[in-house]
Amino acid sequence: MRRMHCVRYTLQRISASSQGPHGDEQAEDHTPSLGTNHAGTDPVIHQYNDLEELISFLAIFQERLYPVWPIVDVAPLISDLSKERTDPRAHILADSIRLATAAQLRRDTGASLDALSTRLATCDHQMDLTSVQTSFFLHIIHENETPGGTKSLIYLRQAITVAQMMRLDRESSYTSLPETEQQMRRRILWLLYVTERGVALLHRLPVILKPTTLFPFPQDDTHVLPAFLELVHLFWIFDQSGIFEILEDADCNGPTVPMAQRCLDILQDTLQETSTNFEPSNYVQKADLFVTRQWMRTVVWRAAASLGLHATALNPVRIGKEFLSFMSQLPREAIESHGPTIEYKTYDIATAVVDSVSNNSPEASSARQVLGGLQRLLSSSRRENKQLLASLYFKISSIPITLHPSFPLENGQRVEEVRDEGDHQPADNSDEFSVMNNPLAWVDLHGILANAGRFPESTDDQFTSVDQGDLSASWQPLGYSMPLSFTYSALAASAIDQAQTATEDPMNAHNVPWDEHVP
Repeated sequence: MRRMHCVRYTLQRISASSQGPHGDEQAEDHTPSLGTNHAGTDPVIHQYNDLEELISFLAIFQERLYPVWPIVDVAPLISDLSKERTDPRAHILADSIRLATAAQLRRDTGASLDALSTRLATCDHQMDLTSVQTSFFLHIIHENETPGGTKSLIYLRQAITVAQMMRLDRESSYTSLPETEQQMRRRILWLLYVTERGVALLHRLPVILKPTTLFPFPQDDTHVLPAFLELVHLFWIFDQSGIFEILEDADCNGPTVPMAQRCLDILQDTLQETSTNFEPSNYVQKADLFVTRQWMRTVVWRAAASLGLHATALNPVRIGKEFLSFMSQLPREAIESHGPTIEYKTYDIATAVVDSVSNNSPEASSARQVLGGLQRLLSSSRRENKQLLASLYFKISSIPITLHPSFPLENGQRVEEVRDEGDHQPADNSDEFSVMNNPLAWVDLHGILANAGRFPESTDDQFTSVDQGDLSASWQPLGYSMPLSFTYSALAASAIDQAQTATEDPMNAHNVPWDEHVP
């Protein structure tokens, strides 16, 4: 009875959510309590409790994350889980969705990634959609844990490889399939396409998936698919312009100027378009489309600058202003639904603003407030990515005093922490990002610099590495060389000297001078 009650309620909830906009509610607030006493030792009770949590997370996925990843029909999956003899691979897929949802939304779960890995190692590996879907959600799990990490990228490549082996990237493979399966395959393929392009830009990797298939049709998901297709189209135009080839060749001989100029002209026109043919029905997809568009504009600006070209329509300071204005209108749930990706895109926009200031941008005078807003947005994240914050701090501190004397903190000015413990961005439209006339608020680096006298440890992941070697030059997250030469401000030089001293003598770790300034 417990099993059927949980299944019936969840199916009703999913059916209701599929009839209109979703993605902005706190899904867990509406989940019924069925006596979830996980402390019980009875294996039957534990099994039912686990099923209850599993189905609850599938419902949260449907309400919050399906607009981002519309590649799983949750209702049939839950029905399969309700059977006495469940397909083990269906349970593995459901578990991967549960863990991906928990990781993306920062939720607690009784599920274990180790247990899922054990099940994966013992199950039959088949070349089907379930395998592709499972690999994709494993990529999401590991991308949340270590963005750009080895496991994350391997699982994404695995999903793409199986999709290619199934010929999902070739239109000829669809002709004999039922319409519903065709549409699901197309969704999976194009989500992999968008995901791979985004990861390639963030972590500077080549792309391997080059589909020749049609886009999926909206069908019944008219409140989700149009925005998803708009995102696919955005990456498609970005891809067809030749920008990926230009970025990949940046460290080699480089593209010809006419080729780069043609690419730049195409993308400037496309990315300047602020309106679409429709209005996304939920905040999650609105955030996805707008943030991706603004981030792409900074990528194009950076590529143009590296080639000595001028992208006058893509000024990073203006991009940052528009970005902050939009983000101030979003509920927190919509931002959190995009996981760490939105943090890295925010960081990319901020570093582009810094580089434009160092290049004597005509709008540099207003960049200080924009950078303050971007820093506050990063520091308000639940993930508290101190490596990104530390890197942004040093990027800003490295702006030469001779160029812009107002940017480094004046002598004796406080180093302020902008957020109290547990204080996050409010869901309503507040002044935190829309009013940016306060002095630039700096992140509290005391916990980073004084932690055993070290900067955040360098990892194998290019994007998140902030070791001391990186501090000797302008650190570019996309890895593209920029014709910039920085001189550290007195503030940055002092911080580096003190951190290095603390590293040499661990006993001095807590004597870093941030102590006297941090509340």
